[in-house]
Amino acid sequence: MSANDKTRDKTTMANSLFEKAALLVKGISHGLLDRAIDTNSPDVLKQYLRDLEDALRGIRASLAGSIGSVTAAKHRVITIEGKITTTTENIELLLSDDDASNDRFADPLGVKLAQYEADLEAAKEELAALQIEQGAMQTAEDQLEAKVEEMQGQVARLAALARKAEAEERVAKTISSAASALGMGGSVSVDDMEQRIRARSGAASAALGQAMGELDGAGGAEAAVKKSVGAGKVAEIRARLAAQKAGATT
Repeated sequence: MSANDKTRDKTTMANSLFEKAALLVKGISHGLLDRAIDTNSPDVLKQYLRDLEDALRGIRASLAGSIGSVTAAKHRVITIEGKITTTTENIELLLSDDDASNDRFADPLGVKLAQYEADLEAAKEELAALQIEQGAMQTAEDQLEAKVEEMQGQVARLAALARKAEAEERVAKTISSAASALGMGGSVSVDDMEQRIRARSGAASAALGQAMGELDGAGGAEAAVKKSVGAGKVAEIRARLAAQKAGATT
């Protein structure tokens, strides 16, 4: 294969890589990043976020491969430049040694030099295309990272709002239950209950007074009986003492 053929092949490869990079960025900008999203549906947002994260992982993997390709292409350029330098120096050495018989060895080196120069041109074109691809990958990664962060913030805000709504619903339910209990209490007449209790207390006081009176009456009769018996005993003793005193005097 001639130097021109190799150059054409590498130029074709470079153009292909450039088109690939362009299509990648175009696909991202007109795909995930511009997708119309129903922001009223948390589930749709979450799925969109997962899609973005998957795309970001894919871009990062592609970017890593692109960086590796650029590094390899730079190494090829440096290698070819080294060959060109060495070959050129060898040709100059042959042509400047004042020995015309050695000049014939410069011709094959000239052929190699032409090949290396063609290879270098193609390698630089390939490197330029790969660098464009890497730049496109980096741009895509930056765009996706920004979009992922944006959507993560939106999903987090929605989750916070959902928790707030749930808390407010619980509080509203609790307050409603308390209000119902207060309403039931308001239908009860405390004054009526107080009057009934006072009436019961009055009846109980009257019953207690009556019972105490009966108790006092029963106790008084028993005391009168005991007093009468005691008086009789005293009278007996008094009579006996009087009899003894009379007998003693006679």
